[in-house]
Amino acid sequence: MLLLLPLMFVAGPVRAQVFFGQGGPVPDFAGKDEAMRFPLVVKGLAAQTSAQFGLEGACLSLTHPKTADLKIELLAPDGTSIWLTNRNGGDRGADYRSTCFRMDGFNGYVYEGKSPFTGTYIPDGKLQFFNQGLNPNGTWYLLVHDLAAGHTGTVDQWSMSFGPHPAQPDFAVCNPKSAAACRCPDGSGTCDLLPDLVVSEKIVRELHQEYGATDPTYPRQVRLAVATANIGWGPMETHGTGRWTCGTEAVKDGQATCPDGRRARQEIVQVIYRREGDRMATRTRVAGSNYFDERPGHNHYHADAWVDFTLRRRDPRQPDPRRWPVLGKGTKASYCLFDSGNCGEADGVCQNGRGQTVGQSTLPNFGFGHYVDCEAATQGISVGGIDHYGISFEGQAIPIPAGTPNGSYVIVVEVDPLNLYQESDETNNVVVVPIELKLQQPAAGKAVKRRAK
Repeated sequence: MLLLLPLMFVAGPVRAQVFFGQGGPVPDFAGKDEAMRFPLVVKGLAAQTSAQFGLEGACLSLTHPKTADLKIELLAPDGTSIWLTNRNGGDRGADYRSTCFRMDGFNGYVYEGKSPFTGTYIPDGKLQFFNQGLNPNGTWYLLVHDLAAGHTGTVDQWSMSFGPHPAQPDFAVCNPKSAAACRCPDGSGTCDLLPDLVVSEKIVRELHQEYGATDPTYPRQVRLAVATANIGWGPMETHGTGRWTCGTEAVKDGQATCPDGRRARQEIVQVIYRREGDRMATRTRVAGSNYFDERPGHNHYHADAWVDFTLRRRDPRQPDPRRWPVLGKGTKASYCLFDSGNCGEADGVCQNGRGQTVGQSTLPNFGFGHYVDCEAATQGISVGGIDHYGISFEGQAIPIPAGTPNGSYVIVVEVDPLNLYQESDETNNVVVVPIELKLQQPAAGKAVKRRAK
């Protein structure tokens, strides 16, 4: 027993430790996005997180009749924040009951889960951002945003666990300071390390929903989630040039509102990394614009015209789905570009256009890039990174024209529809997902069946 005591003393600091935070009321949305902050104090831990000791997960119980109204974030003492869950649960989902978030969540991604989300889920953001050297000691906050009017709720309890099995930090072998570790497509030592943008067919296929004309919230719409991923050789990175305009007129910054009511636009450039032997070089090219999105739940900068989604009728004579007849067309949606997740071979989220699922073991420069948030100056998606927008987010809709008959159609989603960004493969930017409309007008020549009384 005496021999064990020193071993137990040494091992003590690396045991898992759980800290509990304060709960409280979540007021209803009152016209402005104001997060409720629920504190949790962490103390007595090592001064830096790492791959050996750090944040393992967070848990919460929250009562709310419509979880799709809520964005819930975790905020570290140094200001780093991620989404735990953002407007998930669908039209009728209520409550988070004993919901835990870990990067190895047994119940899968939270955006694929169903209320009350009891179990362990992979969050909408990356917990590993907290395990890259920050000091965990201090006051953390659970930020709860109610983004739609009609309901109030309560954070009943929440907690965080730190231990020797943390979410593993993204330390890529290939990075700007280690050019020789980056692989080139042709096997040489000199090449442009270009991104390759794709849309997740699985996410669109599994997370879309039709609404009829009488729906009080989404009349005659197809709502859909979209995840764009970078499966290329280098990061998808943009920098703001600082040139803000309203039309052709220069303005001070992104807080300016133009005469037409829109926000000022900033010219952005795409940063392209180039390996030159043991040296990493960069070049830039103009690639569109970004702007400040002030809608509830956003309050950050979006890249214009990132994705386009349409409802179409399949034409077997036309090989290009972008030329099939259009029934409904969403606006070219702007997205905040950042890493909300990673491609994994086991989940089928990222495919290369040939039906092959890709992830860490199949993307040679996996992890190249590091994009935590959506600032005006720098945004991006790392190699193997995913940027996910949920079905309840603003703009994630295709209007269905009045008089559209029920029947078989397709959803067509394209990333970079204006071809603003240079990629290693421009042929895999489109996905096609079949949809059977059942809540619209009856098809021509078919009578509506009425149930006998």
